[in-house]
Amino acid sequence: MVLGEVCNSMRRWESCVPVGQRLNTLGITGSVDLDAFWNLVKVQDGIDRGETIVGRTGLTNHFAVLLEGIACFSTQHEDGARQIYAFHYPGDFLGLHGFVFPRTAEPSEVQALTSCSIGTIDRDALEQAMQRHPALGRALWRAALTEVSIFRQRLVVSRRPALQRVAYLLCEQLVRLGDDERVIPLTQIDVADAAGLSVVHINRVFQELRQLGVLSKQRLIEVVNKDRLQELAAFDPGYLDPGEALSQWDLRIDE
Repeated sequence: MVLGEVCNSMRRWESCVPVGQRLNTLGITGSVDLDAFWNLVKVQDGIDRGETIVGRTGLTNHFAVLLEGIACFSTQHEDGARQIYAFHYPGDFLGLHGFVFPRTAEPSEVQALTSCSIGTIDRDALEQAMQRHPALGRALWRAALTEVSIFRQRLVVSRRPALQRVAYLLCEQLVRLGDDERVIPLTQIDVADAAGLSVVHINRVFQELRQLGVLSKQRLIEVVNKDRLQELAAFDPGYLDPGEALSQWDLRIDE
């Protein structure tokens, strides 16, 4: 069943809201463009924690959007260590790099960190829709630029001390989750794999952040002093917004 139909039911309305909000930030604000997107999406439920959502070869004939749950874009190294490049929340496009560059052979995948639901979109149908609705194409490029900015910032921050590196990563998640959020729904192991730290080291960093009054003493990652966290990280959220210039692009898909 397509998402445009299930969004009319109360059972799935909550999962549609964050997707709609994400699309709005990407420049899809018109009702006609939104309806065109909803009608492309087919819901796939029942993805368990730890399951691969988008494999190394990508979704061959489909593109995906996360509807519910949390996922990550990562690589599994030969020694078993996991490197997380980015976290995905509802409304995020999954395997975007593989969609833009379908012939790529990168050894990375999108993995579910919680139980997830996704929406799949046929590639050919999406390309046809972008001919009629250029806003859809601009949204994909805006999402791609944001993803690249996150990867680039991760490289910049990787040279900083562990405390500042982790603080920066937590600040990024707060922005991604929304201004009102204070609980980051990740585990310390997830953060360690994203920051390039061992479990022992990340535990020490979290203890220090609690001692500094930045995090609560609960097991979950709850930020109690956002201003102090941003100060420790020297955080600048500008890289998470590609700006308004892209919305003026006249993007056309030729057959």
